[in-house]
Amino acid sequence: MRMNRVFLPQETVDLWLAEGRVALEGERLRLLPAGPEFHLTTAVSFKSEVAGGGDEHQLCGKVKSVEEVTALLGEVAGGSVVLGDNAYEVIDGFLGELAGSVDGVEALAQLMKAHAGG
Repeated sequence: MRMNRVFLPQETVDLWLAEGRVALEGERLRLLPAGPEFHLTTAVSFKSEVAGGGDEHQLCGKVKSVEEVTALLGEVAGGSVVLGDNAYEVIDGFLGELAGSVDGVEALAQLMKAHAGG
């Protein structure tokens, strides 16, 4: 099974924009040159629970849109989410959903691999 969504950290998107590897047009991120497009939704990737209350919401290791976090009555604030008595360290970014062929995910994976290596 191939994936059609990927989490993109804000820091990575900013770097790719600065390097001219991607174009951002509204809520669409396009790989350059003339690569596939991804529809972006603001999201967070949950790293750890930091308040000592345990991960009762079972969010660590998961990616949720800001809309989903808000629906859980959570508050997102620059690198953290507060949800009831729990506080989580998160990575701010985007959930990118492929807007076209499945080959686009493979192209993005190659771009991410190239970025990690160089």
